[in-house]
Amino acid sequence: MKLKLTLCWIFLFIVLAAFLEWARAYHFFFCGTVPVVPVNAGLSGRESIVAGRIGFVVIRMAGSIFAVPLAGPAIVAGLLTATGIFTRAILKRIAPGIVCPACYLLPGVFLLFLHFNFNYLAQGTVAYILMLIALWGTCVIEHEGIRLITGLVVTPVLFWLAGPVALLYAVCWSMYELLNRTPRGWLSLLACVEVVCIGIAFFYRGFVGNYCLAFLPDSYYQPGIDPKPVLYFAWLCLPLLCCGALLLRKRQFPSGRIQPVGSGLLQVAVLAVLLYTGYHRYGDGRSYNLKTIDYYARREQWDKVIEYAGKLEDNYLYLCYLNVALAARGELAERMFHYNQANVSGLAVAWNKSVHVSMLLSNIAFVMGYTTTAQNMAFEAYVSALGEGNPRMLKRLV
Repeated sequence: MKLKLTLCWIFLFIVLAAFLEWARAYHFFFCGTVPVVPVNAGLSGRESIVAGRIGFVVIRMAGSIFAVPLAGPAIVAGLLTATGIFTRAILKRIAPGIVCPACYLLPGVFLLFLHFNFNYLAQGTVAYILMLIALWGTCVIEHEGIRLITGLVVTPVLFWLAGPVALLYAVCWSMYELLNRTPRGWLSLLACVEVVCIGIAFFYRGFVGNYCLAFLPDSYYQPGIDPKPVLYFAWLCLPLLCCGALLLRKRQFPSGRIQPVGSGLLQVAVLAVLLYTGYHRYGDGRSYNLKTIDYYARREQWDKVIEYAGKLEDNYLYLCYLNVALAARGELAERMFHYNQANVSGLAVAWNKSVHVSMLLSNIAFVMGYTTTAQNMAFEAYVSALGEGNPRMLKRLV
C-alpha cells in the first residue's frame, strides 16, 4: 500500500512538472529575475521577518535556478506535491476512514494558481508547507499535555520562521482540540492569542505597515499591489477540510465497489473543472507573450524577438522589444516602419518606476549606446527590486 501511494505521488509530481514546463516554461524563466542573495545574507532583515525567514532564504537562493530549463517547473511541482502529501497526512490523522484524494490536492491546486502570478512570492508556499508539517507533527502527539505545550511553543517559532501562516496553524490546531472535545482543549486558543500579540507587536515596532501583513497571506505578495482573491483560497480551504474531517470522522461509509468508483469519478470531474477554470482565469496568459519575448531578448536571440514580437504589434512593450532587436541588428532605420509603430512609446515607454519597466529602459539605452541612461535605469531597477537587488541589473552595473 505504501509503495502504491509513493508511486502515485511520484506520478503526480512528474505530470505536474511536465504540465508546467509545457504551459508556462517562460514564466519560470522570467521568475529567474528575482533578487540575489548575498553570501552573508543569513536569516536577517525586515523582509525575511515579514514574509517568513526560512521560505524567504530558500526561495531567494533557488531563484537563480529558475533560469535553468525544467528547474522552475520541477521546484514548483515538488512544493505542490509536498503540500498534497502533508495535507493528506493531516486529514488521515483526523479521520483515517475517509478517502478523498480531491481534498488532499485542493490546497495545492489553489497554490498552483498563485504560482502563475508573478506578484506572488513563492516563499508563501514554503511557509504553507512548514505550517502543514507543524500541524501534522502536533496532531500525532498522543499525550494531551505534551501536545498542548508543543502547540504553544511551535506557534511563535513558526511565526518567526514562516510568518503570518502561524495564524492558520493556530486556528486549525484549536479546531482539532475543540472539536475533539479534548479536556482543557480550550487552552489551545492561547495559540491564537500568541499570534495576535506578536502581530500587534510587529506592527508597533514597524516591521509591518498594516495588520493584513501581520496576519494574512498578503505578506506573501508583492507590497503595494492589491492581491487577488485567489491568494486567500488555500488558507480558507484548510480549516474547512479539517472541520469537515473532524465532523465526519466517526461516520460509517459504504464500502461497495460501485460507491468508490462513483466517488472517484466525481472527484476527478470536480478537480478537472476547477483546474480548467482556474487556469484560464488565473493563468496570467496576457503577460505570457511578454515573458517569452523577454527570454529571447535576455539571451540576445534577436531573430526570435523580431519574429515573435513582430506578429503582435498591439502593445508598446512588445514594440520596445522589437525595436531593441532591430537596433541590435543594425536594422532599426531600415525596417522599423515595416511594422505598425503606434507612436514614440514604441521606442521607449514612459518610466513608471517599476522594476520591469526600469530594466526594459536600461536595455533600450544600453543597445542604443546611451551608457549613462542605461546605468541610471539599471540602478533604479536594482534598488526597486524586493530584497537585495536584481541579478540582471547587477550584471549591467558591473
